[in-house]
Amino acid sequence: QTLPAEVKHLTNIKHLDLHNCELDTLSPEVWKLTQLEHLDVWGNPLNTLPAEVGQLTNIKHLDLSFCKLHTLPPEVWKLTQLEWLDLRYNPLKTLPAEVGQLTNIKRSDLSHCQLHTLPPEVGRLTQVKLLDLQYNGLANVQPAVDQLYQMNELNLRNNRLTTLPMEISGMAGLEKLDVSKNRLSHLPDSICSLTNLKRLDASNNKITALPAKLGQLSKLSELDISKNPLAKPPVEVCSQGIFAIGQYFEELERSEEDVSARLKVVVLGKKMAGKTSLVRTLRTGVPILTEEEDRTHCLEITQWTPDDNITFEVYDFGGHDVYHLTHQFFLTPDAFYLLLINLHTYKCTEESYTDAVGFWLDTLNARVPGAVVSLVGTKKDLCQPEEVREKTNDIQKRLKLQRNMWEIQLRQLITTLTNIQTKSDMKHLEYVKDIGRQLSHAKLLLEQRLRVVDECVFCVCVKRRRSGIFGRFLKSSRTWVQLRDFLLKTSSNTSLFPTLRRVLPSTWIEFQQRLQHRESTSTSETGNGSDKFAEAFSLSNDDSDEGSRGSGSSAQAGSSGGIDESKDTTLSRNTKQITQHWLTLAECEHLGRLSGLSPDRLGSVLSYLQQVGAILRYTDIPELKDLVFNDPPALIEIFKDLFHHNSDVLFSPSRLANFTSSQLTTFCSDLRDRGLIQKDVMTHLLPPNIQPNIVTALMQHFGLCFEVQNKGSVQTCQYKIPWYLHQQMPEELSIAWPLDVPEQQEQLQILCDIRGFCPRGLFQRFSVGIHGLVKDRIDWKDGVMAYRQDYRILVCSKPSEDGTFITMATRGRLAQADEMWGVVHPLLEVLVQLLQEWPGVLYSLHVTCAHCIKGRLDNPHQYDLRDRTAEDGREVRCPRVKYMSSTSAQLVYRPGGLFVVERKSSMKLVRLSLQQDDYYKMTSDPRGLALIISNTKFTDQKWNRLGGEMDLDNLKKICEKLKLSQEIRKDLTAQEIAALANEVSGRDHTNYDCFVLFLLSHGGETGVLGTDGQHVSVDSITAHFQRCKSLVGKPKLFFIQACRGVDRDKGIEDTETASDEGSGTPHAETEASDGAVKASDSPHPPTCTASVDTPDAGETLPTASDRLVMYATVHGHVSWRNSNTGTWLIQVLADVITEHAETEELQDMLRRVNAKVAEYKTLNQEYKQQPEVTHTLRKKLYFFPETAFD
Repeated sequence: QTLPAEVKHLTNIKHLDLHNCELDTLSPEVWKLTQLEHLDVWGNPLNTLPAEVGQLTNIKHLDLSFCKLHTLPPEVWKLTQLEWLDLRYNPLKTLPAEVGQLTNIKRSDLSHCQLHTLPPEVGRLTQVKLLDLQYNGLANVQPAVDQLYQMNELNLRNNRLTTLPMEISGMAGLEKLDVSKNRLSHLPDSICSLTNLKRLDASNNKITALPAKLGQLSKLSELDISKNPLAKPPVEVCSQGIFAIGQYFEELERSEEDVSARLKVVVLGKKMAGKTSLVRTLRTGVPILTEEEDRTHCLEITQWTPDDNITFEVYDFGGHDVYHLTHQFFLTPDAFYLLLINLHTYKCTEESYTDAVGFWLDTLNARVPGAVVSLVGTKKDLCQPEEVREKTNDIQKRLKLQRNMWEIQLRQLITTLTNIQTKSDMKHLEYVKDIGRQLSHAKLLLEQRLRVVDECVFCVCVKRRRSGIFGRFLKSSRTWVQLRDFLLKTSSNTSLFPTLRRVLPSTWIEFQQRLQHRESTSTSETGNGSDKFAEAFSLSNDDSDEGSRGSGSSAQAGSSGGIDESKDTTLSRNTKQITQHWLTLAECEHLGRLSGLSPDRLGSVLSYLQQVGAILRYTDIPELKDLVFNDPPALIEIFKDLFHHNSDVLFSPSRLANFTSSQLTTFCSDLRDRGLIQKDVMTHLLPPNIQPNIVTALMQHFGLCFEVQNKGSVQTCQYKIPWYLHQQMPEELSIAWPLDVPEQQEQLQILCDIRGFCPRGLFQRFSVGIHGLVKDRIDWKDGVMAYRQDYRILVCSKPSEDGTFITMATRGRLAQADEMWGVVHPLLEVLVQLLQEWPGVLYSLHVTCAHCIKGRLDNPHQYDLRDRTAEDGREVRCPRVKYMSSTSAQLVYRPGGLFVVERKSSMKLVRLSLQQDDYYKMTSDPRGLALIISNTKFTDQKWNRLGGEMDLDNLKKICEKLKLSQEIRKDLTAQEIAALANEVSGRDHTNYDCFVLFLLSHGGETGVLGTDGQHVSVDSITAHFQRCKSLVGKPKLFFIQACRGVDRDKGIEDTETASDEGSGTPHAETEASDGAVKASDSPHPPTCTASVDTPDAGETLPTASDRLVMYATVHGHVSWRNSNTGTWLIQVLADVITEHAETEELQDMLRRVNAKVAEYKTLNQEYKQQPEVTHTLRKKLYFFPETAFD
């Protein structure tokens, strides 16, 4: 608590650290240490500083944070050598004008103080690079901020700002700006002048519109504007990033603004709760009772427009248990949920409440925490008035108890995590960070609890009464009218639905209307055009790809205008009518043209409509990648019959007339008892002309089934639907997995403890998700036994005292511990990925004590799952037996050599040691930066590259597939290209595993052209990145789409394939309006190669290591470009990567590209093209290495 007087003898000391020493004063001797440059006194209970602090005239770094300073002496502001001043967490209420004297200050942290104003003199701190003012009470930052031109980072989080000054544009070097949790109603237009801005956080404000030019901030890679009532652009556009925002505003400039108000209303409840009757009554305005045979099987979506101000999209969910697996995919945070309760059948018991109310609220609270819900009691006409009051009061009472239980569970979790965080050793930094993330999430859930409107039950009746012998209807019950008015009033509540109204380009609105018109007319018209829809589901992938790219009739039809609208009608059938709910991309392009959207602008509206749920696309499923589902429930409709709640009806003779009654009985029992359905049976259950592979791809995507192939018999292919399994674990499996762990073995078991509510069907989806990781599996209701890498594994789900346990275990010798982790850990990652879809589910991850398992102890101890560190000992003592016995640390802590990478809906594991030897590490997310330079408009306009914009769409697909962060630059001169290469190579790529450059322009033998007609050599560009320290040892990939000369390749006959050439060979289509096919050739200006610095060879690797360059053509030759579809190389590269990136090594894929491009010919079949690859890669490169290893 005190310092000795002898400290004064340290006359030459430059760095003194006295943090957390409980010093309430500093001895006068400290201020005599005039050579001090760095003084740390943070965390001491200092109330004041003496004037003698001014004697530290050489001080550069002063840390006074976490003290109790209310004021600072004037002498502090005279320390003009100060470069770093930390005053956070002090109760400072004001800053004096003298702060402007600290002209050398570069970093100042004033966060978590009590500042309400800033003096104008802050504008004199012209050297400051970081200014942290978060968590103060600032209402204005009006000082001369335009003079802070060297500012890199400004943090104004959690203040009281209502506006930002226009002068913020003066901070030209600003890279990070945080203005979240303020009261901003808008962002100034001047913010668009911050061209170096990389991160902008404006979340949790009141912003309704963004500046129109915000999309021009091309460096802005991190943008968070969540929790704002945004209407222009809508949040669904903003969630796609800065590029999408730019496209949105560009479209607004081309068309008129249209204000749209739409609200998704989801109607939930048990079967026979009256959902369909109520929906139809509201929609038609006439009371309608639905017959039992007409009740919703899976999901129906209708539009209801009660007035001109709003359109409701009403989702009517089937209530049977078997449909719950599909319903969850349509629950979104921005919807209004109506939970219907059949008052006639409701009993005032806990069981009845759980069944009719509690389960549904638990589901919503877990899937969409913070959503808006209203309880609606139905069939009140079948109850006495007193009965209605009794039941509604019971529901309200139990609802309150349920909400209290949610809060108790969250507060208990927060307390537990806080205690763990407090006691955690900072040596386990990653574990501490993970606990911190869990704690933040739990606190967020406490704020975002389910919102039940008025916390009461709205009772309705839709039945019409008859009167007299003539059966005339009396006036219908008015309760449903009151409900209609209640819905309209609630939907206009901006606190509940702040983003209801949105501003959209009129072209987008018209395009969506045309999609909906297609849907509404698809079942009423007949003609030839719709045959394309059936073909889309019946053609093979090869046929589809060839038709979309080749020069045959279909491709030419697409380029000349697409589909004949007069013939675009539904498919006429001889047997069963198929409803159209999908379009090909070519048909969407046609609808886009009719709506005023060119094909290059179609992607933005499709992305938006997918975000709002109006359409669905599955570009990662080969069978569906070229289709657009303009009616999302159609995905469910396609296979809803396979999930019929009555299996006798499913396998009725009328539906399967080709099978005997004995076969039908077998099919029925196979499904009910074993969850199996044969592929040929499934085919007969589907509508005609629907390819079964489409259906199974969808079902597997939703996690509903997996394929079971009987060994040696392709004809008996079956699909297992775990949902139907009801058998317990077969007794004979106890021999394979005895309760007693063998003496020479140990059991490694990972446990997921789900507290409280566990989503229905979670374990079934989990068992589907792990199918690709295991073999020789046996399934039952709540378990799976299988093999992975020759290790037997056991996966089980069982109820716990307050929730559910899901365990994943394997057995082996202690010496095999690391291998055992490699076997069982990928299964956990699949489960964790599924749980990310349920943000409200509370769970924790553990490792069960191997000693407790071997001793068969009740309630075995569960260690928290974390990585093994160098500080961990060899043994871990078990608290369950009062630390009298121990377990090997190898069976408790996860080895640090494991890493996980995401793949579709699951995550898999790879051994790091294996990768380091033979494969490039490729696990970061994003994998790396993809710099895209596209020159399409040149100073000499005759050299403009028509069709060059189409390549950007394909490159976007490539980057999304490979998990690359995109940065697009357009129309650069040669010097700008060289400068950009220098700038990007100078960045820190430490967090990335690779770098990729796509350069698209004209070119010649000496290099690539800038828009000014000057050349820059490819070697000079690659040299920049070869010397980048943070890319040493990492693959650097360069794709150069440009000519390399003027020679045109007429090709030479291949004697092995000459007889096969003809109509099957892809050709170039017409590029320009005059019908000419153009090469991407060079205008041959005088060469002027941009200069670059000499690359640094690095310390351990040759300078040229780890580089790959792919040229569109060989040296001396031209490359070819199609004005409608883009360049040959980029087209093929996108196709190959989309199809093979998950399973093939990079060079294998590029060989495919070489082969496919070599098949292309120009329209007159005169000229060819051959890409060329050069590389110095030292290892194999898999963008998804887990697939290759598995």
